[in-house]
Amino acid sequence: MRHFEHTRLQMKIWSLLKPAYMALIISLGVNACQSRPDPVDSTLVADESLPEVKVRQLATKTLYDPLWFGGYLRPLVDYQMVTEKAGTVLKRYVNLGDQVSKGQRLMDLRPDNQGLDYRTYIIRAPMSGIVSQVAAEPGQYLKQAQTALSLADTSAYYVDILGSYEDSLTLEVNSSVQAAFGVGTKKETLFTGKVAAVSPSADPKTGFYPIRVRIRCQDQKQLAHCRNLAKIGSFVKVLFKSSKREAIQISSSEFSRGQNEVFVYKDDGTVETRSVKTGQVISGKFEITEGLKVGEWLIVSYKQRPKAGQTVSVVKDQAISKSQEENQSSIN
Repeated sequence: MRHFEHTRLQMKIWSLLKPAYMALIISLGVNACQSRPDPVDSTLVADESLPEVKVRQLATKTLYDPLWFGGYLRPLVDYQMVTEKAGTVLKRYVNLGDQVSKGQRLMDLRPDNQGLDYRTYIIRAPMSGIVSQVAAEPGQYLKQAQTALSLADTSAYYVDILGSYEDSLTLEVNSSVQAAFGVGTKKETLFTGKVAAVSPSADPKTGFYPIRVRIRCQDQKQLAHCRNLAKIGSFVKVLFKSSKREAIQISSSEFSRGQNEVFVYKDDGTVETRSVKTGQVISGKFEITEGLKVGEWLIVSYKQRPKAGQTVSVVKDQAISKSQEENQSSIN
C-alpha cells in the first residue's frame, strides 16, 4: 500500500515538472542551433549584395593637336612635250584630263619643208600619266620646240600651303601628314604624304611661310582610288599633327556628372568622387589634364549609381587593365 502511494506521488511530481523540463530541452536545442556556424561564407554573401560596377585601368595615349591647311593639287612631275619639227597639227587624240599610257598616240603633225618625205610626224606619250595641258588645236601651226601637250605623273603630287611662323618651326621636313582628296564629296579619303620643304622666310605679299607637301599614290590597294580622286587643280585638305604628348583620355559616358567629375575605384573597394579638368576633345574622347593618374581604376559603368565612400563589387571578368586596353587600341 505504501509502495503504491509512493509511485502515485512520483507520477504526480513528474506531471508537474514535465512541462518545465520539456521547455528547458527545447530552449537548449534552439540555442545550440543558433550558435552553429553557417556553412555559407558570410563574406561572399556580403560581396554579392554589394552594388556592382565595371572598371578600367587608366593608361596614357599619344595625342596630337590637329592642324588643317588647304591648297591645290599639282603634279610633282609635269612633262612638257615640245615639237621637234615645225608644222601644222592634223589631229589630236586626247583631251585635257585624259589618262594615257606610255607610247600612246597623242597628236599628228604635218612637218614643214619635208621635201619628198610625206610621212606624218606622230607625237607619242613618253610615260603614263594625265594630260595636264593642251596647247595646240587641229589646224594650228607650231614652231619648232613649241609646247604641244603636257603630261603629269599620276603617282606623285604636291600641295603648296601657307603657314604661320609657329607652323614653320613645328613642321619638320619628312614628317608625315595626311591629305584629303575628294573634298566635299562622299568619296573624300585621306592619303599619306610628307613635308617636302619649309621656307625659312615669309612670303613678302602674305607674311606667311610657304610649305610644300608631297603626296604619292604608292599603296597598291588604294592606287586606283587615289588616282581617280587626284584631280589636278582640285582643292586638297592637309592635316598636320602638332604638340605631341602622352595623356589620359576618357569618353563622355565615363563621366559621373557633367564633364568635370568621375568615380574612381579605390584599393579598399570603396568609391571616390574625383573632380577632373579636361583639355582637347580628340576623336570623341576627352583629354584629362588634371585629376587622374596612370594606373588608377576608373568606374566606367554601373546599374545603381554609387556614392562616395560606398563599398562596391567589381563585376568579374570586366576589369580592363592597361595592357588589355593597349592591345584593344592596337587592334582597333
